[in-house]
Amino acid sequence: MCTDRPEDCPEKPPGPVFVSGRQHSGNTVVSLIFARIPGCFAIDQEGIFFDHRTRLDRTKDPVPRARWIASNLKLRSDELTRQAIDHLSAWARQHRDADALAQYLEVMRYLTATTGNRFWQQKATGYIFHGRQVLTSIPDSRMVYLIRNPYDVSASLKRRAPWHERIVGWGISWNKGLAIARRLKQDFPGRVHLLRYEHLVSQPQQSVAALCEFVGVPFDPSYLDVPHVNPAEAMYQVVDGPRGLNTSRLYYYVDRLSPAEIAALDLVVSRRWIKHYYPDLPHRSKPRTAAATLGGFWLVALGPFHYGWTKLRIGRNTQSGPFIERMLRRLLAR
Repeated sequence: MCTDRPEDCPEKPPGPVFVSGRQHSGNTVVSLIFARIPGCFAIDQEGIFFDHRTRLDRTKDPVPRARWIASNLKLRSDELTRQAIDHLSAWARQHRDADALAQYLEVMRYLTATTGNRFWQQKATGYIFHGRQVLTSIPDSRMVYLIRNPYDVSASLKRRAPWHERIVGWGISWNKGLAIARRLKQDFPGRVHLLRYEHLVSQPQQSVAALCEFVGVPFDPSYLDVPHVNPAEAMYQVVDGPRGLNTSRLYYYVDRLSPAEIAALDLVVSRRWIKHYYPDLPHRSKPRTAAATLGGFWLVALGPFHYGWTKLRIGRNTQSGPFIERMLRRLLAR
């Protein structure tokens, strides 16, 4: 019973926090910031549960489903993964009617408690396309959505994977992700936080303090002492070296993208969102040549074919059913 004594009224821990945003937008660094918050069990690898939730619920035997969920949390500790598999498998045998979401929440509860923490955080760039489902099915959850100007995002992708389509598909997904995030922020007051990458790296203390206030935890400047992560030339790595947030990758697209690529993105990305969030992009003060304009139209025309080839290259080593189902869900997300 809650009395006047503080020890009898423990503070309710924050609910789960999902960090989303298009790739190369600062999702991993925000997860590493969460990992420095006392009491937070943070997973900085890409979450995929909600991409597979419907398929998992079609699995009749709860034990193989539980093993799949626990095996695909992408924990950095093999021992912790083994413990999660063992616990959730045993729990599934005792709760055979539990659906996939109940199993997922149970294993996250177990991991949070086992590691001595109070709440958990999961990074999942694609979860914006499941945002309404996440926020509805987990009533105490919150979502942080990272926004980065699409030109720098495209430049980062170009540096990491030059073969990847980075104009049409990338621009459309940037438009759609941001539109969904803004709609969710309106529909779920107080549960969605939009964080601009540019503010994060140029005003780190102010940005992270606001992030902590959104989650409901005290801010400490030590949370900013994170390593440089996921540089474009290093595939999904946390890199040893200088720590802290810096502006070295701010508006570097001017030197990384060709004039035609910049012109093509101008045609694809939402002028409304650019005007609202990025009215002073550096390339807009420079005249555009006729060659750049023609090259931009050509890249946009080729974009759908390049995008299809890219997805085939990515998806050929995965099961075609789940891959196609995931793509359709993202296209239809609202």
